[in-house]
Amino acid sequence: MASPRKQWHPGCHRRAAFGPDAGSRQTELPTVNDTELTKTLCAMSPNLRRAALRLTGCPHAAEDLAQETMLKMLQWLEKSPAPENLRAYALTTLRNLTRARWRSIRPTEPLTDDMAVTLPDAPDRLHLAELRRAITHLPPQQARLMTLVAEGETSPAVLAKRTGQPVGTVMSRLSRARAALKEATA
Repeated sequence: MASPRKQWHPGCHRRAAFGPDAGSRQTELPTVNDTELTKTLCAMSPNLRRAALRLTGCPHAAEDLAQETMLKMLQWLEKSPAPENLRAYALTTLRNLTRARWRSIRPTEPLTDDMAVTLPDAPDRLHLAELRRAITHLPPQQARLMTLVAEGETSPAVLAKRTGQPVGTVMSRLSRARAALKEATA
């Protein structure tokens, strides 16, 4: 019988992950008395890595998953007798660990209407271009007032002061200009 070991089997490719070189992540493996069984597990390691890579698509995640699978198997084999088909058991353990990882990933929240991106502004731009064209066809005094309103000035008193006209005249011309624009763009 072999003595209890605390490091990975020498024939395994990833000895440093569990040995003294591992730094702060050093993990002790469970003791397995059957060295033939351990050698068989080490021989399966490349196959586990390939299967893990197919499941995860990421080499780093695949390596972690393969090592976790080997660790789980060694822990299980310390408590129970070896299964008849060790390879099938190892691949089943790998798939189960992968599923557990997939389940632990939080799903993204579904999009709602208030999360929608801004709507395309093409229809607004077309309407604005049509409105500007219609303003150019107004009488000059109404066109000037509507241009000032389009620039952001909406107070009749300020418009009257800027144009030098009475407030009533400004309000009357704005009303006629709006009616003409409504008719032109309808």
